Amino acid sequence: MASWHFAFRARDGEGAQAGPYDPPNTYFNYECADVLANEGWECHNRLKATLTFLVKLVRPGFVKYRYTVDSEKGYDGLLFYVDSAEAPVKSMDSYEFAQKEVIVPLTAGYHSFWWVYQKDSGWTAGQDVATIDFLEVNGTTANDVFCLPCPAGFASEEGSSECTPCPVDHFRNASMATCDPCPSGTYSLNLPRSECTPRPACDLGLHANSFYGPCQPSDNMDGTRMRYYEWLQPKICANTSALPEPLPEACPPCSAGTFRPSQQAMQEGGAMCEPCPEGTISTEGNACEECPAGTIAPHKMIYEDFSRYDDVLPEDLSTGCNGDCGSAGWRINNKELDSGVGHGRYVDVWLQMNVTLAMAGGVRFNYGVSSPAHDATRSFLFFIDDTIKLGSWHDSDAVIRNVSHRTSDVYELSKGPHVLTWVYKKSGAVQTPDQLEGVSDQAMIYRVQVSGTTSGGAMECAMVPPGYMARSSRSSYEMCPSGTYSFGNTSVCLPCPANTYGASPGAGSEESCTPCGQGTSSKAGSKECSIGDVDDKASFCTFALPKSDAAATGAADAAATTPATHYSLRPLEALHPMKMFGPVHDNASVAGEDPTGHRYWVNVCSRNHSNATCDDAYGNPVQSYICQESMQLSSRTDRRIGVALGDTVSIQSIEGMGPERGFQMVYLGKPCVSSERKTILTFVCSPDSGIGEPEAWTEENKAVVFDSNATFPWMSEEGRTALPVEAGHCEYDLVWYSLFACPLCTEDNFEAVQVEGCQDNKRVMHRWKVPSLPSSPFALFASRSPLLGGV
Repeated sequence: MASWHFAFRARDGEGAQAGPYDPPNTYFNYECADVLANEGWECHNRLKATLTFLVKLVRPGFVKYRYTVDSEKGYDGLLFYVDSAEAPVKSMDSYEFAQKEVIVPLTAGYHSFWWVYQKDSGWTAGQDVATIDFLEVNGTTANDVFCLPCPAGFASEEGSSECTPCPVDHFRNASMATCDPCPSGTYSLNLPRSECTPRPACDLGLHANSFYGPCQPSDNMDGTRMRYYEWLQPKICANTSALPEPLPEACPPCSAGTFRPSQQAMQEGGAMCEPCPEGTISTEGNACEECPAGTIAPHKMIYEDFSRYDDVLPEDLSTGCNGDCGSAGWRINNKELDSGVGHGRYVDVWLQMNVTLAMAGGVRFNYGVSSPAHDATRSFLFFIDDTIKLGSWHDSDAVIRNVSHRTSDVYELSKGPHVLTWVYKKSGAVQTPDQLEGVSDQAMIYRVQVSGTTSGGAMECAMVPPGYMARSSRSSYEMCPSGTYSFGNTSVCLPCPANTYGASPGAGSEESCTPCGQGTSSKAGSKECSIGDVDDKASFCTFALPKSDAAATGAADAAATTPATHYSLRPLEALHPMKMFGPVHDNASVAGEDPTGHRYWVNVCSRNHSNATCDDAYGNPVQSYICQESMQLSSRTDRRIGVALGDTVSIQSIEGMGPERGFQMVYLGKPCVSSERKTILTFVCSPDSGIGEPEAWTEENKAVVFDSNATFPWMSEEGRTALPVEAGHCEYDLVWYSLFACPLCTEDNFEAVQVEGCQDNKRVMHRWKVPSLPSSPFALFASRSPLLGGV
């Protein structure tokens, strides 16, 4: 379903706002059934919900609306069009509980508005809903035509252009000119009211909050603190009893992970509990003990017994309320937090906690919800960053309501900063007097624990797992970087041996270091192997292969007796620094240009690139020798997502022929279903091709390269039989005709000859030797001059 929650208020130039207005039923849901307003999407396809509105302005004016969007950030969102569907006036994809306001100027005349909520075919995030709770169109009538009465609960001064809600403890019905104070024994909250609600008798257990001042040194070993009382705000009960006077009480024992300083320290700096020092723990709030060698003391932040916070939320907690709010947000209510009282039909009461983790950890909390059973208009939600974890509307069994005390699952958190958000949500709830007072209409949080934090106390020692090392503080551990490994319970990661590499961080043994492929090498501690020496410009991207093999020469010991053939791809790397060659369209698709088909990009001598030719789902360049792109369809924008096909590379001669014809680069990637991804890129020596570029094979070209006796009549490229790049399951085949696939010249490629010189003196000249390769279009130096010249 889709939801548009709003009260439409049409205004003229000087009159007051009109009452709530029901918009015309112009909802269109292309996949789900047509619906009118309710809560969000329950379909998971490419969907649109459209709200249209037509209006005539008799003078220049504006349209103003207030909205929220709760959806997958960057993909789903709300678009607003005025008069034309070609380009939106406003595009909104926020993931915030705070409401935002938009104002668009309008000329006199007829105008049409479209609000379009779009959802792509990807995953669901948040409630997948857009909400408009206020809409105003200014300029629909002339200034001097007539004035409109304010609705109940609103009032205005003479000459006002708008109505304002009655303040707290005031009301106004249709027969009254102004907002009047509530009669004695009644009250009203922030919501506009046409009548006041009777105040219940004050009850310390329901309407008062007790909190404590800081612990101070005293004769008591743990110190003493003062207990204070105050009425919960907003105060809705009658003054039938007085609050108790402040009284001293003994400070409770410290909680696990903290300790109380010595008596001398208490005299000097107070008796507050403090976290244990780095590398130490306290199991029961007593003296701190050091953890054994090879272990750490991970920090935890625990919030419980909120009465000790002096009626002010801790500094890393914040709260607020959007919609028909009865109170400003979550509040401290004795030892717990609650979501406030008096909220109207549509409201989000949110509580946010900012935490930073020094290592991977988790969050767990105890909570309760007091609301009518089987009432789907109220819900308790929990988010980690942009992802909903508890109470999703898309899973009816997960909507939390009418529970007294429950412990959540442990939700994993990665290292780094996070925003944790709890929301008590009402979506069209029917109000009753006891619900306005807060009974049967609240969420409560009793305890929150976050592990792996950068601050807080430690309650237990923990082992350092394989693939990690302890930090010097001994309060957390961190993952071993790429190119290293550890067996665990250590503060040092060991480097991978020379001629091996560790592509991924967190390796737990030396066996995780992968040997370099043929023709590549690495130094100790490397995260990838390189063709040549990365630090030596002269050798980087150069390599050698045996000049001949037994299959080509018939000599069993040819590789041992024949000098190596050298190649250099450094010019290609220089031509495309930090860029990839391509794209190669898969010829198995329609004309090689099918927008939903695959295309491929090639890095020559490095896995790194930064030109955004092949990005992952998050917009980061895919670090790989070979990258495959596939189209991801979205309701907002179709884009290609890259996948790495080559993490390692090895170099080999073309099977059955000498390296003078070229060579092959074999790339291996991460597993694909049951096999390893494998790509063979055949470099063919072709001086006439110049630089060349990677391309897909054709049946004719493949036969000519691998069978020098094969002949085909000449035909255009379009006339050849295209072969798919993905030749087999997760196996890919490409070719690259290039001058740089030819061997580097050596002295063996020249011969010295004596020629007649001046005055009958002989001098020596050098010239190319005649190639001895079989006749083929790719014979070595076939297109070059036979004479080099020189002395």
